[in-house]
Amino acid sequence: MGMEEEYLDVLQNIEFAIAATYRRHPDMTDYEVIRVLDAVIDGYGAETPGRRAREYAPSGMEAELYEAVHDMCQWRLGRRDQPIIDRRQAMPVAQPVTVETMILCLKQTLKSAVRSNKRGGRTGYLDFIMQYIW
Repeated sequence: MGMEEEYLDVLQNIEFAIAATYRRHPDMTDYEVIRVLDAVIDGYGAETPGRRAREYAPSGMEAELYEAVHDMCQWRLGRRDQPIIDRRQAMPVAQPVTVETMILCLKQTLKSAVRSNKRGGRTGYLDFIMQYIW
């Protein structure tokens, strides 16, 4: 079983957080998603002893997207209660994953965002995931 099949639920949770933010901010582009995913990956990578995360201070919509993605990741890591992203969507209880698994899932999502952006333009990735999330 490949990584995408094994951790499909984690990948879907990350994309749900992105899609919910995009729904509130239709002017969002793939570039904000890519920057946020990169920053979240960097933050979890910095949990390795002796490594510091790069400085990242988003504002506005990008800060909201960062918070949504980070909160979802923290929940999947078992570090916090379920995030409330969309009150209409209650999520089932999930088994926590490791930081290493979370980083792999975030990198897979980032790879998908970059690939879809190259094919579909400034909202290629967002348009792609919206077909499956809502």
